[in-house]
Amino acid sequence: MRNLVLALVINGSISFLSAQNWSAWKPDSIYGGIEIRERCAGFNEFANGSVWDVQLRNTYHKNVDLSWAAEPDLLRGVKAQSERALTVKPGEVVDAHHTAHRDCSAGLLVKVNDVRASGAGTAPSSGSAAFRPKIQGRWQSKDPEPLRKELTVTLSGKTVTSSYSSPNFSLQVSTPLPEGVSGSVSIEHGDQK
Repeated sequence: MRNLVLALVINGSISFLSAQNWSAWKPDSIYGGIEIRERCAGFNEFANGSVWDVQLRNTYHKNVDLSWAAEPDLLRGVKAQSERALTVKPGEVVDAHHTAHRDCSAGLLVKVNDVRASGAGTAPSSGSAAFRPKIQGRWQSKDPEPLRKELTVTLSGKTVTSSYSSPNFSLQVSTPLPEGVSGSVSIEHGDQK
């Protein structure tokens, strides 16, 4: 019995560790100058899916504008997760985050939809903006170091990730933004109330 429990613990920890590693770089099946890799970052209970980190690397010898989709055959309509990146330099890596109902061991299918020379006038797809900045806000409590709490909210592309940490507890939630969300961002000095 002890050996069975030990075997389950070892096998469980091996699959957990492998779920955190990046896959090997693979060229896109159509646009071979764009390489893709992904890793499963964990399960999001609120979205009822796995959170995936994705990287796309430009191996062409010129700046390109590119667009891609995660699981395009499965995620359609409101759940579709397509992204764009403009003026990606040779060798530059683009980071993205997607949530999909895929087991971490199954991998995530990412397909490049379009690659054009940078500035070639690619029209943005309906409902998406041409530029999607990465915005991050961070709050830290004024508690002494061992009791300090922290909240971070990051908007990257079409995904919002919130992370909360305190002694003996941490929580991270990622969710895609609904289509058609628009608004503004205001920045205030941290001492204002």
